[in-house]
Amino acid sequence: SCTAVAGDLDRLTSAMDVLAARQGVIQAAIDHDAVDNGAHANHVQNTLVPAMDAARIACDDIESIVPTDLWPMPSYTDMLFG
Repeated sequence: SCTAVAGDLDRLTSAMDVLAARQGVIQAAIDHDAVDNGAHANHVQNTLVPAMDAARIACDDIESIVPTDLWPMPSYTDMLFG
């Protein structure tokens, strides 16, 4: 029904917005210049890992909406059990 499709579309666009925002944070975290290894490790733990976790949640949500035959890359299930 149109209501179900509209709900999926809302979820998809929200997840895509999160993914786009996290991509910028991930790139900035990767490009970060640390003064020493300890500062770099703290930056990775406090900035990069949470951004990657948020991106993963968004990707998982997108993967659950997009039909398998339209997904352009292997899913986790494909990689683990395929």
